[in-house]
Amino acid sequence: RTGGWRTREDTLLLLGLLGGWPGALLAQQLLRHKSAKASFRAAFWATVVINVLAFLALSSPKLGAWSLVR
Repeated sequence: RTGGWRTREDTLLLLGLLGGWPGALLAQQLLRHKSAKASFRAAFWATVVINVLAFLALSSPKLGAWSLVR
């Protein structure tokens, strides 16, 4: 709004997808940053779900052939 430097939404979403979503969630709540735009919130929560599902899949003992450490 003031013409200052801003981080692009797709950059924020990518960082969240790469595992920074707990900090992003905290910043949204404490700093009220990106907390009002519904489309960003929906995309953000989609990245959280993808991240959690990926973590569960990678930590599952049934992963079998996908396991990098045997």
